[in-house]
Amino acid sequence: MQRNDLALPRGSLVLVTGSNGYIASHIVDHLLQLGYRVRGTIRQPKPWLNEYFTDKYGEGKFETAIVPKIDVVDAFKESLKSVDGVIHAASDVSFSDDPDSVIPTMVAATENLLNAAAKEKSVRRFVLTSSSAAAFIPFPDKAVVVDTGK
Repeated sequence: MQRNDLALPRGSLVLVTGSNGYIASHIVDHLLQLGYRVRGTIRQPKPWLNEYFTDKYGEGKFETAIVPKIDVVDAFKESLKSVDGVIHAASDVSFSDDPDSVIPTMVAATENLLNAAAKEKSVRRFVLTSSSAAAFIPFPDKAVVVDTGK
């Protein structure tokens, strides 16, 4: 597929946070298909992830950066070096029902990443992803109807 309307030119380096997650791994795959290079953050080494994308797209297209605690100031500083774009897909995966244990951590992580990206002169694009659950289930124990308009 040839596209001339891409926000960043092919070959640009894009950081994808939480790259071993379900949605993020699909984002990585799509970026690699389009001809981007990808640096994916993960909390701990995942050799299978590197192997999968290297086998599929070749050497030098995908690399990982270890970011063990995403809510720590400057956690993303090294992984952001020389990247052209950022797609923030990392999230809390504890499935805790305590919002006080999830929300502050994720807000801090997002703020840390945004602040670090703003300081990295090479970053020209930033995409923040989220779960549909954040939009359509805003109140506990209250029924919600999602209408796609079809």
